[in-house]
Amino acid sequence: MHLIAGRTAQAYNIRKSRKGGYWEDRYHATAVQTGDHLLRCMIYIDLNMVRNGVVKHPSEWSEGGYHEIYKPRSRFKILNQGALLSHLEYDNQELLRDNYTKYLNETLVQDKIERESKWTESVAVGEISFVNKVKEELAPKKRKFDISQSSDDTWELQVREDEDFYGVENLIFDWNSFR
Repeated sequence: MHLIAGRTAQAYNIRKSRKGGYWEDRYHATAVQTGDHLLRCMIYIDLNMVRNGVVKHPSEWSEGGYHEIYKPRSRFKILNQGALLSHLEYDNQELLRDNYTKYLNETLVQDKIERESKWTESVAVGEISFVNKVKEELAPKKRKFDISQSSDDTWELQVREDEDFYGVENLIFDWNSFR
């Protein structure tokens, strides 16, 4: 995967006459509560290509989740529809389509497709009880956390780094151990 990612980044940078990392930040996992929080996260991901100006609507991007919801494939499926419905807490595919359409249209009409830190920087996103549970599970790692509420009544858990976390004593290592 490292070789593929590196070659892809090199080819893209040459083609676009640019420098730097193809993926600007390192991979970051975010725990997302089931239900509407998960659906909103899916829509946020489906809007990545719109956000980057590749397409004007998620329906124009054949590899996204949009088509898996509206026209599920019979072979080579990306999403397990039964598991998805269960995690979204929906009884049927029609309810999923209705709510997906509602949230997607709200986002597009309000022109709120910009990058949102809750999906890209938070450790957990959901209701306060969910965020607190994730915090408790991560507490033994001796990290400090910030919990905040966003405008749509979603709660976020973010790691707060200590000022001395990146101090000199933490940067000393043996280069030979990497060979």
